[in-house]
Amino acid sequence: RDIYITGGMPSAFIPAWLSVVNLLKWLPNPSTLMRDMVRGDALRWASSRVKSPATEMGSIGWGFLTARDPRIHDDPYFDERDPEIDRIEVPTFTIGAWHDLFSHSATGIYERLDMEPGRKQMVVGDGYHFDAGSGYGGDASPPRLDVLERAWFDRWLKGHRNGVEYYGPVTMLQQGGAWTSGPSFPRPGMEHQRLYLSDLPSGSAAHTVHDGSLSSVPGLHTSSLKVKRDLRGLVSRDMTQVTAGGTMLLGPHFNTDARFQEKGGLSFTTDAVIERVRISGGLNLRLNVATTGHEAVWAITINDVAPDGRSTVLTSGALSTANRALDHAKTRYTAEGAVAKAYHVLTRDRKLPVPADEPVRIDVSLTPTDAVLEPGHRLRVDIYAASFPRYLNVVPDLIRLRGHHQRLVLDPKHPSYLTFEADLPII
Repeated sequence: RDIYITGGMPSAFIPAWLSVVNLLKWLPNPSTLMRDMVRGDALRWASSRVKSPATEMGSIGWGFLTARDPRIHDDPYFDERDPEIDRIEVPTFTIGAWHDLFSHSATGIYERLDMEPGRKQMVVGDGYHFDAGSGYGGDASPPRLDVLERAWFDRWLKGHRNGVEYYGPVTMLQQGGAWTSGPSFPRPGMEHQRLYLSDLPSGSAAHTVHDGSLSSVPGLHTSSLKVKRDLRGLVSRDMTQVTAGGTMLLGPHFNTDARFQEKGGLSFTTDAVIERVRISGGLNLRLNVATTGHEAVWAITINDVAPDGRSTVLTSGALSTANRALDHAKTRYTAEGAVAKAYHVLTRDRKLPVPADEPVRIDVSLTPTDAVLEPGHRLRVDIYAASFPRYLNVVPDLIRLRGHHQRLVLDPKHPSYLTFEADLPII
């Protein structure tokens, strides 16, 4: 669900990664090449590669063409492989990054581990897959990863009482802030809040398809906002995430400034906060949407907007409308019964029909995060009809998407709103 079937959609990472693996396997080991040739191992090496020149590429291609590969759905293929985290008994240290390929994993594993803090630890930085652990080792940051690893194994394998169990147990680099340690994730003192999407202009996003606002109350009238698919996701933080950080050096639009991508989306922004607000935990976006076709893609980002207008993605998520069915047993709810973090079924047999030009309600789950809004900053919700290549569609879905028009329907009777956890009201 992190990178393979996010919201029911695969990403470009898996076929790209498999292509690289298949290409590199044809390169012999130069340090043993002569010895392998003398012993005859080189022939066996070449024979094994000829037998499978492009391992799994055919099945991946067939899955994209037909949607019949079980790995494109959360079918028994994944059910048989899902780890039973709550049965783990050995001390466990999870390392992650807010924009890692596996962005749910560090926080999700930590939450599900059934053991006391200290025997379980979590460190999450603000980076990607390739640079996990970068920025460690400074005066106000965690020790280097190799130092943490040695201390952890010395304590739990060799029995050295070095006190590493008292580190953390939850150490996070707040997006927009600094490294902090605490007892839990989400942070203590967080309360669920709700912000409603309104078509009234915020005055902060004239560059977008529509400049809307976030309000503490639903709007008073109905409006319909159209959004089109485009390729701006190629220059975005989504692109850097799906390439595991491969495009992070290509400029701010790939990391800390989403304004180029926002030109193709609908934006909804709060007023500037007057006090420092901390956000911690999962987020959920309830949307009332419609399409002229029989499928639609909704890609979402939640951003921190600086006083100079720079819009930095804090977290993201996506959902195809046909995959909107919820697993109510795994979905998390607020005390009032609202969805706090959706968990979708994502199996082939639980896809729901998408009626043409008829609004339906969807819940988009967003990656858990930890961030701080400094005074003068704003919180923004960006809504896109696509984010290629982070979210891909198999050919049958592309046929259903062809020529369609998507719209967000803002209706007081069926409001669209963001649910999140923070220590102070944003509005």
